[in-house]
Parts: sequence; C-alpha cells; structure tokens
Amino acid sequence: MLLNSNKTNTKTWKDKAKTRSKVIIQKNKKIKELETSRKNLKLKFEQKELRYKTEIKVLKTSLKASSKVSTTSTVSQETPNLLTSHKKAKGHQYNILIVLFCVKFLGYGANSFRGCVHTLFAMFGCLKMELQNVPSYTTIRNWSCKMGYYRSVSHKKSDEKWVTFVDESISIGGEKVLLVLGIPSSKLHFKESLTLKEMRVLSMEMSNSWKGEDIGKILKKVNENYPIDYIVSDCGSNLKAGYAIENHLHI
Repeated sequence: MLLNSNKTNTKTWKDKAKTRSKVIIQKNKKIKELETSRKNLKLKFEQKELRYKTEIKVLKTSLKASSKVSTTSTVSQETPNLLTSHKKAKGHQYNILIVLFCVKFLGYGANSFRGCVHTLFAMFGCLKMELQNVPSYTTIRNWSCKMGYYRSVSHKKSDEKWVTFVDESISIGGEKVLLVLGIPSSKLHFKESLTLKEMRVLSMEMSNSWKGEDIGKILKKVNENYPIDYIVSDCGSNLKAGYAIENHLHI
C-alpha cells in the first residue's frame, strides 16, 4: 500500500511539473512576441517623429523665406491685407481669393459649408486682416454647385475609349438622378478600388422616371464626347434596355 502511494505521488508531481513547464514555455513565447511588438512600435513611432521633425523644418524654412520681403522705403508695422490687393469675383461683392479658398477648402480640406465660414473668421483674426464681408454658408454652397457644374460641362471631347459607370438609384425629392461617371480605359487599373478623384462626371440628369429610351438618348450624348468602351452598372431593366438601344457592352 505504501509503495502504491509513493508511485501515485511521484506521478502526480511529474504531471504538475510537465504542466508548469508548458505554461512557462507559453509565457516565454508571449514575452518574446511582446518584446518584438514593442520594438516594432518603437521603431515605427521614431520614424514618424523623424518625418514630422523634417516637415516642421521645411515649414520653418518656408516661413522665413516668405517673411524676407524687400522694400524700397519704410516697412509697414502692420500685417498687410492680402485680400484687398486682388479683384472681386464677377457678379459678387467678395474677393476672388475668398471664393477660391472656400471652394478649395471644401474639396481638399473636406470641410463643411459652415466650417468654411468659421475658418474665414479665424483666418482674418489670426492673420490680423481687415474683416470685411464674410459669405454665408448658403453662398458658399452656391459657389460649390457652380464649380461642380462647370467641371461637368467644361471638358473637351476625348478621342480615347472610356469605361463608364451608370446609376439612377439616387433620388432628390420626387426626381431621380441619372449619374454617368467615367475613366479612360488606359488609366483603368485593378490593383485597388477606384476613387471619385480618379473618375470624371460625364453626365448628370434629373427626371421623374428613367425609361430605356431616355437613358439611351443620354448615353448617345455622352458617347459623342467620350467614346464608350463598356458600361459598368447593376442589372436594372431600364438601364439594360438603354444599353441595348445603343449597342453598348454591359458588365
């Protein structure tokens, strides 16, 4: 009985030792993984910090260069109002630079209409410019719409083939929007998804309903300026009917 008891105790001790050894090995692996991850993160942040420091140096250099303005007479102590030295936009009371700034800030700065108004106030205050008329958000929205319309109708005819994307599922009030986007076939790639910046608005029309004949007429106009290679869209029956009328390849 005593011998059996000693064997049982020895076996239990060995099992516990094996289990403890496995736990220790797993924890050591975890520690190594954490140390490697920590080193990678540290290296990543060091690279970012170095890049930011480089960008700051470049900005400081550009600011110093812009501040060195040669004058033939006395230098004014006040900050000049740069906006008063340019002409006003045609048919507007606002400076052309304000119009350009708002339109660009909406696109590249990804700001809202009201955000542009607040930004103008902050810019005038920080740069000590003379505060004159600041446009309302509705005025800025009108500028943005006009710019979008101009970009959609001001393009010249193209000789190369275009891949077009057609959709009529967007509704504004009681009307549906027929939107035709396009990209030259030579610029089409399949490495990643296309973005709106890579495409061009070829046509944008509104109607209470879109039948196949109506869609075919719009595509005929588009094809005159941008020869259609093939069309990408969903399988709406009216869309497919419009493609069939003009014999366009649909994907």
